[in-house]
Amino acid sequence: MMGSPLRFRLAIDFCTHAPGNYSQYGTITSDDGSENCDINADCTNTLDTSGTRDVASFTCACNLGYRDPTAGTIGTQCDDINECQEGLDDCDPNHAHCHNNDGSFTCECHLGYHPWYPNPGAPVNGTNCYEVNECLGSTPSNVHDCDPWAVCTNTNGSFTCQCPLGFLDEIHRTGGANPAEGTLCWEINECDNSTWPANTQGFSWFSDCDVRAECANTNGSFLCNCERGYEGIGSVGNCQDWDECAVGPSNHTCNGFQTTCTNTHMSFECQCNAGYETKPGLESTDCQDINECTDLDMGAKMHDCHTNAACTNNQASFTCACLSGYEDVPGGQATGTSCRAKTCKTPTGNAAVSAPSNGNIVSQTHAGKFPDVATLSCITGYYISGTNPITCQTTGIYDDDEPSCLGVRCPAISHTAPLDVSYTNSRRYAVTSTGTATYSCDAGYDFSGTASRSCLATGAWSGLASTPTCTDINHCASAPCKNGGTCTDHLLSYSCNCATATGWTGSTCETGQRSA
Repeated sequence: MMGSPLRFRLAIDFCTHAPGNYSQYGTITSDDGSENCDINADCTNTLDTSGTRDVASFTCACNLGYRDPTAGTIGTQCDDINECQEGLDDCDPNHAHCHNNDGSFTCECHLGYHPWYPNPGAPVNGTNCYEVNECLGSTPSNVHDCDPWAVCTNTNGSFTCQCPLGFLDEIHRTGGANPAEGTLCWEINECDNSTWPANTQGFSWFSDCDVRAECANTNGSFLCNCERGYEGIGSVGNCQDWDECAVGPSNHTCNGFQTTCTNTHMSFECQCNAGYETKPGLESTDCQDINECTDLDMGAKMHDCHTNAACTNNQASFTCACLSGYEDVPGGQATGTSCRAKTCKTPTGNAAVSAPSNGNIVSQTHAGKFPDVATLSCITGYYISGTNPITCQTTGIYDDDEPSCLGVRCPAISHTAPLDVSYTNSRRYAVTSTGTATYSCDAGYDFSGTASRSCLATGAWSGLASTPTCTDINHCASAPCKNGGTCTDHLLSYSCNCATATGWTGSTCETGQRSA
């Protein structure tokens, strides 16, 4: 080695040889080309050409995470740096643990925290840790082990589990500490304590349902349902009898206006209203109208209409109306319950039937009340003129006025002129002033016989056995012609012929020359 130029040894790579004889500054002390760097140091080959000859050597530098503890030496001894103790780590100061490694360290987020990596592909470490909400369970790293029925509550770095109301925690059931609280919950059947888990450590759950309610178990709870016929929330003292009748027809089966709904214990009853009765073969929820006018109750009629009234059936009732010809008694009870016959009156006089003059009332079938029929008659010498008998109509008025009694009428007397007959009182008989027939003769005749006749009650004239006579009057018998005139008799008069009375003139030959 002494006679050889140093440059011929430049091809030696000191850093690749295994350590042999070490030089503090990396100068060559051995021909084997070994270096003296620490195993945790980096070795770098060097070449110094500044002198008279080239000097080949190397340098050592401790790797990151290591330090040479010897003053003045570099890289020949490299000890691990504890970054966690010396505060040289970049772990999250509050939510991560620092773990020292050979030549390095690692950061581990506390339980309940998760590393935060802002960029996709960035290394996951504990330099920044965020709190994990295990209760959300959105990723495998933040799930919880609470029972499905338990309530999960997130805390800083952790979570708690609690069995909800209506569930029993396993630790209470067994009295032990395992499993953790809220990780196993037993559903409690508050309605049936026989189904509770054994050894419940004095825990007991009862429903507070009223004795009139049915308990229905639900997951984690129960329901109290008041029994049929009761209403309320179902808890103790809160199931009251349900008045089906008060809440309306949709809650009972009574048929509206035909029935009356009566509330009973846990139920209701339907009763047919007055005027209705249960249909044959049906319950009282369906009623039919009673026909009080035709139906009988134990053989007795069901209405109070008067005998002379008409009964008309209505829904649930009936009405009475006095028949035609009858009227309600003034001050009486309801219409048609007290009827009396109308008092019959004549249409003109508006009064009761009375006996006609010269007549009598023979009979009245109902004493002047509807439907009275009045029969009248006349005394001897008189006959009925008008309607007989007369009948009282439903209006209370007779069909006609009472008849009158007229005297019998004697027939006209047969006679010939010059005999005349004149009459009084229309040839009728009368008790007080009977009709008369008076004979007379025409002028120019003398009457001979009985002049007056009376109409008898028998309808015949008195004195008809002899008939008066009329004799012509002789007007010349008194010699009315003067001075020898000739008299000629005429009917009702005479005439004088003065030819036989020479020199005399005039109607009676009374005027002549001598008289002048």
